[in-house]
Amino acid sequence: MIKVTKVRLAFYRHNKTKLDKLIAGYTRIFTWNTPPFSHVELGIYLEGEWKYFSSTMRNNGQGTRWISEKDLFKNAGRWHVYHYYSERSEEDLLLRIDEIIPAKYDMWGIFGFLTLFGLSNSAKKWYCSEACWRVLFKWKKRISPIRMYAKLKNKLHRTTEFFSF
Repeated sequence: MIKVTKVRLAFYRHNKTKLDKLIAGYTRIFTWNTPPFSHVELGIYLEGEWKYFSSTMRNNGQGTRWISEKDLFKNAGRWHVYHYYSERSEEDLLLRIDEIIPAKYDMWGIFGFLTLFGLSNSAKKWYCSEACWRVLFKWKKRISPIRMYAKLKNKLHRTTEFFSF
């Protein structure tokens, strides 16, 4: 019997900045019928609370990092949060995170979506969906938050929990 680990995937849907609009708009061209997500975080239940891992350049973020649920969901209405059952153990997920933390944010990797083969993508720097995908599966260059959602949507279960801090 395979032991599964319940994790969360939190997708950001508030496109208030030009970069959010660019990421969601351009990557949505390739995945129709998906929400315009521009960021994703991987949540793991640790020490009695949900903690989230991703790579970001927001809020003084310089790449891969952990963030508390309270700090992540300051604007809870901008997030779509889903439960996902990973076939990896919690220990394996944490080991994979340790392999890529603290790595720099891969700004040039985002521009890889504009090239034919993702040539500007770095294997040592990470953007959000690439880092989260690497922890759950194998490394895949050019995986946007929208494409990640599209690939997993049949296995995602929307949480109905209310976040109040």
